[in-house]
Amino acid sequence: LVNELQIHQIELEMQNDELQQARAQAEVLMAQYAELYEFAPTGYLTFDRKGTILRINLNGARMLGVVRSRLVNQRFGQFVAIYDQRGFSGFIEQVYNDQPNPCCEVVLLRKNATPLVVDMAGILSTDGLECRVVLTDITERRHAEDRLSISQAETAKLLAASDRSLHEKDSMLKEIHHRVNNNLQIISSLMRLQAGQIDNPVVQDVLQDMQNRVRSMALIHEYLYRSDNLGEVDLAAYIRQLCEQLFRSLVVTPGIIHLHMDLTPVVLAIDQAIPCGLLVNELVSNALKHAFPAGRAGEVRVELHLLADGPGWRLCVADNGVGLPPEFALDHITTLGLKLCSDLTRQLGGRLEIGGGPGAEFTLEYRQSDK
Repeated sequence: LVNELQIHQIELEMQNDELQQARAQAEVLMAQYAELYEFAPTGYLTFDRKGTILRINLNGARMLGVVRSRLVNQRFGQFVAIYDQRGFSGFIEQVYNDQPNPCCEVVLLRKNATPLVVDMAGILSTDGLECRVVLTDITERRHAEDRLSISQAETAKLLAASDRSLHEKDSMLKEIHHRVNNNLQIISSLMRLQAGQIDNPVVQDVLQDMQNRVRSMALIHEYLYRSDNLGEVDLAAYIRQLCEQLFRSLVVTPGIIHLHMDLTPVVLAIDQAIPCGLLVNELVSNALKHAFPAGRAGEVRVELHLLADGPGWRLCVADNGVGLPPEFALDHITTLGLKLCSDLTRQLGGRLEIGGGPGAEFTLEYRQSDK
């Protein structure tokens, strides 16, 4: 009994060391991402529903003409010209009401009294608490437009400039998605390189899981960058790309485990598509890692269909592998991946159920009437 206790104590110490190593690696990666954020050529900031600045990068602080340490916890509205206050308030409401592509144009009065015309584009954080904003300086463009005459010919030029402005806003939003995708891909690559330098398989698995989650979010921004509709995502097309990506990443021996997809087009807003993608990532990854041990052959099935009895959809991820433990229950899960699935389901406002064997089956049902 004493030997068994000593062995158990050693195992606990080893697991603690491995978790500490994984935490240290994650801190390094977050520091590298913070550097990308800080030195971006565009102004980035985050504020709450009241417009209180929570975070701002160096270029954003330079736009306002104030030392960054003095901006945190200050109201962003104090820099907005009085005639643009209503537009700024409306912009915040657009973001927090989850309206597609919220943006506005305001004049900022900096501390040195020099006006700055900026274009603001925002997005709501996945937890619904923060507004994340990109500031683009368009002062010179606006000055050029203001110098135009109000003649008939010049009015036509103003209309053309307005069309260009709308196109530029669309292009800017596309560029935002492109840059976010690139930054997430960089983080994913850093994780892959870091995993290649570590011999510990437990830490490698942790980094692999984190890498897949980052790549699932990056895929959304890549999809929107290539799409003509920046506010909506075809969930079926996104899931198809995501599952194919996971199979390429996790299936060591092709041809043994097969992927079957039966997907009906379902259009979602980006704030719904991202948690759906993360949930599919966790369930498919879990099936590929645990359902087919020792080279066992099998099939992973992913299905997406509209509900027949009302507005909504049903997503199912199933396999014909070894199945779940007899004592398995969603209310008592301890693994990070499945706990994340439960949290994502609550975020979506849906219901996650476990089906009977053989194998494992998880079904997420979302009804619009539930919202």
